[in-house]
Amino acid sequence: GVGLSASSPKKAPPKSHNSALSRLSPRTQTTLLKPSSSSSPDYESTLILVVCNTGYRELLRNWMCNAQRLGLKFLVGLADPEIARWMEREHGEVETYPLFEHAEVSAEGEFMSSNFFRIVWRAMELVRELLDSGISVFFIDVDVHLLQDPHLYLSSNCDLVYQQNHCGADAPARTAMEVTEPNSGLYLVKSRWASKQFLSEILLNKPADRKSGEKYSHAERVQIQYWEHLKRWYGFQRAVLSQLPEENDKERKKHVAKFCAADSHKFATGWALERDNFSIIKSEVIALHINCITGRQNKIDKLRNLSLWCP
Repeated sequence: GVGLSASSPKKAPPKSHNSALSRLSPRTQTTLLKPSSSSSPDYESTLILVVCNTGYRELLRNWMCNAQRLGLKFLVGLADPEIARWMEREHGEVETYPLFEHAEVSAEGEFMSSNFFRIVWRAMELVRELLDSGISVFFIDVDVHLLQDPHLYLSSNCDLVYQQNHCGADAPARTAMEVTEPNSGLYLVKSRWASKQFLSEILLNKPADRKSGEKYSHAERVQIQYWEHLKRWYGFQRAVLSQLPEENDKERKKHVAKFCAADSHKFATGWALERDNFSIIKSEVIALHINCITGRQNKIDKLRNLSLWCP
């Protein structure tokens, strides 16, 4: 398989797991990973990664339509052979990468289903593997609608940038005041020691694959483990929490990691899905996460209701 086993930071990664970069085609390496034209000295080559299976193919088509309108380069992680054949037939110009070998996870993968767990954990493994290849990764769920190019906004000196998660009806504060849990469906990780170690520690808690019909627990969700580890890093002062991009923090201690919460309006979640809320902030939204609702069709209906569905 191509899975990653999280290991001690002092140990070299197993050779069998150092294949993510080598398995990208030469075209991918020259078109997706070339340095940005940004003048920021902190800007590094960043790969946009979205993952999908056959069950969410319609959402992927819409996601790619908007990403291509914005002129973005991206890599699609494919979860099953059926969507791989569809991508080759319908979107052969798009670079892809197989998430699994000898696995069939084509069903929709609704929230808390076994396919949901397998895909989201494997996606984080791939992100971690790419970091070892010297690539910074902007990971984004297929139900995150991009309205603007996120690159320049995320070209900060943060080791990790995560999306705040707000599902209430009221507009949240813009500041980095996470009180429940972050959203693991949109995050930027730089190819630096702190980012690698943080993801490695989360992956140590990856649950074993379940047999058909067996359930996963709430505590085994990637997002819950992500939140628990964020709290530990902050609590033990292994990382400082900063606001992005207003706080430059030039006096930051070199040995402390810097984790940043993205602006909750520019990178909006479920609270902004009500038409009135969305209309207020639409001009400044960079990415709108169609979360806090479950089911493929419900997400599609919401995108159409907000006039965000590609014709």
